[in-house]
Amino acid sequence: MLFLCALGLSGLVLVLRTDLAADAACTALRRELPRLLGRDVGVNSCQIDPLTQTVTLKGLSVFESGADEPLFAADEVVAELRTFRLPFGVELDRVHLERPRLNLDLARSAAPGGDAGG
Repeated sequence: MLFLCALGLSGLVLVLRTDLAADAACTALRRELPRLLGRDVGVNSCQIDPLTQTVTLKGLSVFESGADEPLFAADEVVAELRTFRLPFGVELDRVHLERPRLNLDLARSAAPGGDAGG
């Protein structure tokens, strides 16, 4: 019986590591991230590793609505998850950013009179 449980769990892990599972996760991320962040979000590709509980996003971009340049972009984001919370919650353990870029217009965010918020 224990052997059958281990075999079933191994099969589940293999299925979760397929391109089909990654595509489904990427579709869910593309749908949920804009709602959660209140911004437009682009993700080129996603990869999930259930054994190490990591999610890798390649080509992540976050845009203000209607903007041509991303507010934030990274070539790769690797998120190590501590726990999953149903239905769509996760607790992050660590996040690694490869070539992060942040585009801020500090002049636009300054208060009237030139005071930047002090």
